[in-house]
Amino acid sequence: GQSAWPLVLLGDRCGGKSCLLADAVHDLRKERPLDHVIYHCFGDCPDSSDITLALFRIAAEMGRRFDEPDHAATWTLGDCFEKFPKLLLKIKVETTLVIILDGLDRATLQGEPYATVDWTPMTFPAHTRLVISCDEGRLLAQLRRSRTHFGGTVELYEIALPPVEFEALQEPGKDGGSSQGTPKSPSDSGSGSRTGSESGSTASEDEDDEGDVG
Repeated sequence: GQSAWPLVLLGDRCGGKSCLLADAVHDLRKERPLDHVIYHCFGDCPDSSDITLALFRIAAEMGRRFDEPDHAATWTLGDCFEKFPKLLLKIKVETTLVIILDGLDRATLQGEPYATVDWTPMTFPAHTRLVISCDEGRLLAQLRRSRTHFGGTVELYEIALPPVEFEALQEPGKDGGSSQGTPKSPSDSGSGSRTGSESGSTASEDEDDEGDVG
């Protein structure tokens, strides 16, 4: 869509959010090769949960893509919270920039949980889409409370995946064996619902360049 409002994908842990976002990244890069997609998954490898390092990596990738000299290569880690939103507003994007933060509720700062969004700009540029996945919890509550932080009139889009249902454990049989039911996928329980709030590593890819940004 054309809205610059942030999009939040909600669901249980291991409920299919990452798989859905991975499919979305693949489809975006295939169907809209001129758009810029930057993906970061929190908690999938050492240091990927650190919010400062994540912002530093994303800023470095934006600077490389948009030929912006004042990007992360000139920063210290302490600059990230102040300079990241300024860079997001400064870069000139002729198509669309999509930043996907998978599992943002797992972000940390100096080893402690970090459930705030003070690193975002006060308003989002029209060319930027911010997509976040998280569980119900402190981060989601902070996002909902911070709607006015996103430019006053900007709301949140929320997409909630249905809960994953685990089949009951089977009792061990006479032969001593046991089996555990497999989780039902979100598609087995129905499609996700879209509502408004009123109601790692960093991976990026150019058309001929794909891989992880360390």
